[in-house]
Amino acid sequence: MVLAGGCAALLASGCGSSSGSGAKQTDEAGPHTYKIEVLDVTFKPAQQVGQPATMRIEVLNADSRAIPNIAVTLDSFYYTEKYPRLAPGKQPVWIVEQGPGKPPQAPVESKVITPPGGGQTDYVNTWALGAMAPQHKQLFEWKVIPLKAGIQHVGLEISAAPGRQVNATLPNGGALRARFRSEIAAAPRTKHVNPSTGQVVPG
Repeated sequence: MVLAGGCAALLASGCGSSSGSGAKQTDEAGPHTYKIEVLDVTFKPAQQVGQPATMRIEVLNADSRAIPNIAVTLDSFYYTEKYPRLAPGKQPVWIVEQGPGKPPQAPVESKVITPPGGGQTDYVNTWALGAMAPQHKQLFEWKVIPLKAGIQHVGLEISAAPGRQVNATLPNGGALRARFRSEIAAAPRTKHVNPSTGQVVPG
């Protein structure tokens, strides 16, 4: 797996099936273990609150069979706040402005402000882009806005058919899992021009 910018590290555990998906799936899945090559994993290791960032994962079907439903599951886009009176407890670390897949068509008399991407599934942390022919590439891309400062981690898992008993590994048999580390800086202090001096000062 290619890990760009030193922002992710492979985990030693094996690859199992991901969370369920509402996306259309084929009947080709079976006991076969699909081989998937990861061409690129990119997520900026240094970010700033409120400044847009992009996560990119590009994969290649290195198998002789078509992959039923290529998917990526991400965790830790949200964190659990421990304040007992806060509801809901889940708070975003990153807001997903647009996820993988072609944005759905907006109705004629409306405008999509933040199109979600056509790869969304029934689960908030899994995106699927359908069947994938042998030796074909697929790009997953998320446009996000970081909201929580500090050192954050995001785990990912790539699946050949989410929600089904289908195995997938790297060509060398390794696990299709990785982990990002990104340090999100707090938003800079607001500034204004002091009308008396003409200087830019905090405040």
